[in-house]
Amino acid sequence: MRSSDKTKFSLAMGEVIYNLRDRANMANMTYTAKTGIGENTLCNWESGRCLPRVEVLIQAAAPFGLKGWELYKLVEEEYARKKARTPNGVRFNKPNQGKENGNRRHRREGGI
Repeated sequence: MRSSDKTKFSLAMGEVIYNLRDRANMANMTYTAKTGIGENTLCNWESGRCLPRVEVLIQAAAPFGLKGWELYKLVEEEYARKKARTPNGVRFNKPNQGKENGNRRHRREGGI
C-alpha cells in the first residue's frame, strides 16, 4: 500500500471508529475502559495519525458487538465509498479536529 493510500485508509479507520462510538453514544473514557486501549491511542486512530495493529482490531471492535474482521470490512467499505465519490482522490474529514486538541491548546494558552 502506498504511503498516501495508507494515510487515507487511516483516516477511514478513524472515521469508522468515531462514528460507531458516536452512534453507540459512547464517550472516549467508556470506550477505552471497555477495550483497554489508551485515550491517546484512540485519539491517534480517530484523527488518522496511525492505524491499529491487526491483533488490536478484535479489542477495538468488541464494544460494538463486532469481530475484528467486521470492523476492518466496514473501514474498507468506507474507504471505497469515499474514493468512488471523489474523482480526484479521497477526501476525509477528521472527526476530532478542533474538539479535544483545540481545548487543550486553549487551556495551555491561559484560556478556559
